[in-house]
Amino acid sequence: MAAKRNMSDRVSQMLYDKPGLDRSLRDMRNSMNEVNKILDKTAKITKKKKKG
Repeated sequence: MAAKRNMSDRVSQMLYDKPGLDRSLRDMRNSMNEVNKILDKTAKITKKKKKG
């Protein structure tokens, strides 16, 4: 558990040192959210089609 906390601290420090990296990670997270939204929409559409 200590190793895990140490790792997250190191990552946080890296992000603090390099704002560009933080921005790219945030962009990655945002694009993942977009992908998930699209997948949810397509899942709903396919469910509707199956019912019809």
